[in-house]
Amino acid sequence: MESKGTNVGLEAGKRLAKPMITVSGIEDVQDIIQWLNQLPDGITLCIGGPRASECESAYDVTKEILSEVLEK
Repeated sequence: MESKGTNVGLEAGKRLAKPMITVSGIEDVQDIIQWLNQLPDGITLCIGGPRASECESAYDVTKEILSEVLEK
C-alpha cells in the first residue's frame, strides 16, 4: 500500500543508513525474525506504516505481527 507518511519514513531511514525491512502481513513473520536476528544487540527499532485512514486494518495487522514475533 502506498502511503505518503510511510514513504517519508523509508526515505529518512535510507538517508540515515538505518536497517530497514518492509513487510506486508503475518506471512512475513519468519522473514522479520531472521532480519531481527542479524541486527546488532542494543539497537532501537522504529515501526511505521500507513495511518488507519489509509488502511483500516493497519493497527490489527501490526498488532498480530508483533504478537507473533514477540512469542518466538
